[in-house]
Amino acid sequence: MDLRRRFAWLLFVLGVPAFAQPLPGTRLLTGTNDLAADMVTGISRYLDRETAASVTNRAKLWQWTATHFTPADFIHRFDANRARFRQVLGLADPRDTRGPVTLRHIAPIGTKAPAGSVEVARGAGFRVFAVAWNVLRGVEGEGLLLLPDGEPKGDVIALPDCDWTPEQLVGLAPGLAPSEQYARLCAEQGCRVIVPSLIDRGSEFAGNPGVRPMKHSQRETLWRASYEMGRTPIGYELEKVFAAADWMEQTRRPGTIEWNLDATLVAQQKAATNRQFLGVIGHGEGGLLAYYAAACDTRFAASYVSGYFGPRERLWEEPIYRNVFGLLRGFGDAEIGALVAPRWLWLETGRYPEVVHTDADGGAPGRIGRPEDNAVTREFERLQRLTGPVPIGHGNNRPDRFGDSVGRFLFSLTGINPGVDMQPGATPTIATALPDAKARTLRQYRQILEDTQWLMREGERSVQISEAASN
Repeated sequence: MDLRRRFAWLLFVLGVPAFAQPLPGTRLLTGTNDLAADMVTGISRYLDRETAASVTNRAKLWQWTATHFTPADFIHRFDANRARFRQVLGLADPRDTRGPVTLRHIAPIGTKAPAGSVEVARGAGFRVFAVAWNVLRGVEGEGLLLLPDGEPKGDVIALPDCDWTPEQLVGLAPGLAPSEQYARLCAEQGCRVIVPSLIDRGSEFAGNPGVRPMKHSQRETLWRASYEMGRTPIGYELEKVFAAADWMEQTRRPGTIEWNLDATLVAQQKAATNRQFLGVIGHGEGGLLAYYAAACDTRFAASYVSGYFGPRERLWEEPIYRNVFGLLRGFGDAEIGALVAPRWLWLETGRYPEVVHTDADGGAPGRIGRPEDNAVTREFERLQRLTGPVPIGHGNNRPDRFGDSVGRFLFSLTGINPGVDMQPGATPTIATALPDAKARTLRQYRQILEDTQWLMREGERSVQISEAASN
């Protein structure tokens, strides 16, 4: 036995008693219970405790004690929190890197359309076009553009739930009642409307299409890929909304919002022919995006959120593609609403998407449903305490309805009251072949997935350059 082996043996023999003795302040781990299960239970208790405490802990980030202020002061009082909110959502690409946004027509020409036409359909006082627009790098937005026959009274970005198509929201495809087609209602009242297409919750393109398909939600695949690069699917779709807003800003009449903090409608604008304002409206996943967009971007003068608002302390029970790292440290739904005030905001909490994802095919389990009325009320009261004197609209707790208050949204945006009982016009007439919704989803899915891989390659290249420079 050589010297090294003898020395190792001596250390082992001498060390046995030491290993058998507990360290100071500890005791031997004993027991016949399932230690792994105990560990998971302990971690769950800790996370539940910290999540519950997040509501109180984040309060220090939302202190604002000014007693004399202008409306502009009120709008920008939480700009530091707005910047932090954008950061956690993965909105890391500067807006000026996008350059001017260009909409291009992508509708196929069908046999019903006049020669040279790109018009997809015609509604009561508006025309419909299929369009795409540049967002960032190789990522584009796609959807429908609705143009009024007369001078636009306002601009609206209308976001469907991700399981709806833009065509459904305009009345060109079945699935929604006419009173629920809020993009169509806004266009009929004289607004320019862009309806972005969102990636649905299905699994048709999940994984790497054509290489390794998966059976979980394709939104989850994008979440997994983007999470590693500090991005989120929510952030990517918000970038499409902001790019659409850029185009509307580039092409609309300028105007100045006249804020009246004492008005029943927070951002009450005087009707005038020489100004145009921007609003955002959405339901379900589209409601989430509308809420977040208005919080991130003060260009939105009015926002209407349906089927999303509520407490987020059980966010871990929702689908994983809604997961945003560190969100609850600074933001619940009340705090996000405080970033919107004093601009006009209406929260409709009657109907929510009903969604269940299981772990049967290797995906993350999660569900979406309507929260209890008292939970929504408590969150709304927290929002009211944060906004102080600014009234926020909240109505329609009937689970069988939504869209009853779109007229309020249009009034806040245009200054023209369409009436409480706003009825849709004649059903739009399809002029040519509608866009292929599946092909459109696949394009959008591939673009986001490829962008996450581009970010990864650029990250590796940056590390290599840094290491080479340090050597």
